[in-house]
Amino acid sequence: MPSASLTKNESLPAASPAVRRRVCIVQRIVPHYRVQFFRALHASLARSGVDLHLIHGQEAPGTVPRGARFEETWAFRIQNHYIRIARHELIWQSCPFQELATSDLVIVEHANRLLLNYPLLAARSKGRRVAFWGHGANFQARGQQSARNTITRNLARAVDWWFAYTNGGARLVESYGYPRERMTVVNNSIDSHGIARAIAGIGDEASALLRERLRLNRPGVAVFCGRLVKEKRLDLLWDAARKIRQRCAHFSLLVIGDGPLEPEVRHMAGSHDWIHYIGATSGEDLAPYFAVSDFMLIPGLVGLVVVDAFAAGLPLVTTRIDTHSPEIEYLEPGVNGLVAEPDDESLATACLELLESPQMLERLRAGCRESSRVYTLEAMVERFAGGVLDALEHKL
Repeated sequence: MPSASLTKNESLPAASPAVRRRVCIVQRIVPHYRVQFFRALHASLARSGVDLHLIHGQEAPGTVPRGARFEETWAFRIQNHYIRIARHELIWQSCPFQELATSDLVIVEHANRLLLNYPLLAARSKGRRVAFWGHGANFQARGQQSARNTITRNLARAVDWWFAYTNGGARLVESYGYPRERMTVVNNSIDSHGIARAIAGIGDEASALLRERLRLNRPGVAVFCGRLVKEKRLDLLWDAARKIRQRCAHFSLLVIGDGPLEPEVRHMAGSHDWIHYIGATSGEDLAPYFAVSDFMLIPGLVGLVVVDAFAAGLPLVTTRIDTHSPEIEYLEPGVNGLVAEPDDESLATACLELLESPQMLERLRAGCRESSRVYTLEAMVERFAGGVLDALEHKL
């Protein structure tokens, strides 16, 4: 293991007096949807006299999301070392000591498996602050009383500041005993303007041609968009879709994404002429398929895709489970989407209710458009930048 670690006896030196302050964010990887955020955050902080530096590494071989190319003079690429111990994965990020030692604030991801966090926390001082950025817990982990989650809770209290993804995450961290006045809620988001503009730019003729090619009738089109993994509950998607089709003869389902369950999706599409597998598509390339859909249907794990749904004016229909990512907070049942019980009959009934009521569908579409004006990348950058300044100024 590389030796760029910090020890308690090797405390970070006090910051030298300077007009500009220095902040370092350490990320395991920078996925494509974070690139614009970091560029905007760098520009915003620069206007406030703060120099942002970003340290990031690469994903584990064969995993997603993949790290994007990020070639900025203030960004540094390092080597991540992935270590498997039984069923657990640990990660050592080979950060250069000098980059951390010369920063007034270091922001790292809140995750037990990131080994750098432990020596970094042990070496922090009043002049060198450390902050966490994250959910507050692993929402997909089962057994909240497990030893792993006990470590998560204890670790969460060890920093000088918290950047929580959502209000729910902030409440969770506060329940661990962390002071609310040392938290910033950033309302985690992505850039959704591009997909909204792309949808607005699709003409009626182009949409009509796509509907004809896929034999789509509206209202009656649902779209699934996301990773093809078991957490998304594709089994429930198929069962509910079949029930919808039995009661709505022109119902169709578009499936967008890739992942380990792709063979299952291809089999379903090959067996049902009303299920269409689009494949891996992202960004503005999603626009044509969103434009011909009536709502988004994701029975299982929902995360940032809810922001795309809002931008596209597509009410999101999902189920009431406890493994959603924090962004599920943005979904307001009856306002911008629907939440059903996690069984095929309840889910199918919710979708049919939406399809059979043009007034409800339009009301939820309007709610999506309103929510898309709240959960924006610009608002997230503003909140995050303000939190950085608060963290630098706060008297501990």
